[in-house]
Amino acid sequence: MVAISVGGSRAALSVTRNCFNALTSLRRPDAARSLWVDAICIDQTDVAEQSVQVKIMNKVYARGLRTVIYLGEATPGTDLLFEELAEAELSLDRPAPSATIVQQLEELLIRPWFRRVWVVQEAYVSKSRLVMCGRRQATWKVLHDCLLGFGNNNRVTADVLPPVFMVDKSPHNYNCIWQNLWVCLNVTRALLATDSGDKLFALKALLGRNQDEIDQLIDYRRTIPAIFTDVATHLLNSMGLVSLIAIRSPHDRSMVSWVPDWSQTHSWNSEMLVTGDIDSLSFRSGSLQQYR
Repeated sequence: MVAISVGGSRAALSVTRNCFNALTSLRRPDAARSLWVDAICIDQTDVAEQSVQVKIMNKVYARGLRTVIYLGEATPGTDLLFEELAEAELSLDRPAPSATIVQQLEELLIRPWFRRVWVVQEAYVSKSRLVMCGRRQATWKVLHDCLLGFGNNNRVTADVLPPVFMVDKSPHNYNCIWQNLWVCLNVTRALLATDSGDKLFALKALLGRNQDEIDQLIDYRRTIPAIFTDVATHLLNSMGLVSLIAIRSPHDRSMVSWVPDWSQTHSWNSEMLVTGDIDSLSFRSGSLQQYR
């Protein structure tokens, strides 16, 4: 942890090294800058405050002028990659990225940010997205275009793209919020969260109409088994027994056997097939395809 000064006073706040590096990179030398940083703006020791703030997190990011995605410190490899992205900002009429650039893209995609469940909602609702490594920056669009070979529409990396790259393809298509939640939970199951409840709470913005119905679940004072049991009950009532295919055994939580433990992850690097009363879903090659 690193101590920072707050509000120009002698008051100090401890933040993670990554947060400190991000603040240092984002600081303007000649002007003030207003930033929303969850780890600073929300009291991480107050579960009541966390519950209130998380319910409106989708609105916070939706109303921001821009979301800055800080991926960590720069390296010689990321400098090379961001030079390519800077050139692509000027014109996308260019050849597919070289093998060297593709290697740097693949190394970028294994950075921790892409494994966090919260980033999906943050990216989905944001008006504008800017990606940064150190002080180097590029738009989210040009990074995505680079991953697809600059207009060739063919993924250039060997690994399937992380779920956050699906944010421009809205996954909510059902009138029932619980069916929408079911889709999102399965698509993002490989992603990580410090608090297991966030595997659900972080998906609110993706749930389409009536998404505020999930607010009844967002309460950090409740136990994870109680929250997961409520979700399982809603899924059973809206979808029937198909929801049971989400169960991964064994787990050590104090829950009945028909309640899925959504903190158990699996890789998105293989086809995920969900069948049942709703449309079948195929999550393959980083895209969500619907078919009947």
